[in-house]
Amino acid sequence: MAVVIKDWTTRLTELQKSNLYLIDKQFIGLTEEEKIERKKLMEIRKNEYEKKNLLSKKKQKIQELIDYTESLIANKNTGVLVKSKYYWKLGKELIKQGRKNRGLYYLDLSLQLKEIILGKNHPQIMNQLCYYNKVC
Repeated sequence: MAVVIKDWTTRLTELQKSNLYLIDKQFIGLTEEEKIERKKLMEIRKNEYEKKNLLSKKKQKIQELIDYTESLIANKNTGVLVKSKYYWKLGKELIKQGRKNRGLYYLDLSLQLKEIILGKNHPQIMNQLCYYNKVC
């Protein structure tokens, strides 16, 4: 139990830390004040674990998105413009999810692939460069 306490007890006050023994006790044998304090501690612990699970699910979702896009791009039959489109969508989604550096990396890859095919002065590339510079 000491490992679990280390995770969520860092933000507790000294009074709450001194009452941690209430979590292991049976609810029936406690006084009204102890019941209220135990309920507060249990709620704090529950909120900390939910926050931790939410962050891990968010990371997992981002990684699945990257893996899915990479698998589509790895296909030999996929054209350069289609790869560029997938990289662009992935980059925008990563920026939306809060992964700005990684998102900019994929936007840059998309622009490089399009420049190979269309040239630097194509209107579509100029439009995407404006978006890229705005995000930077």
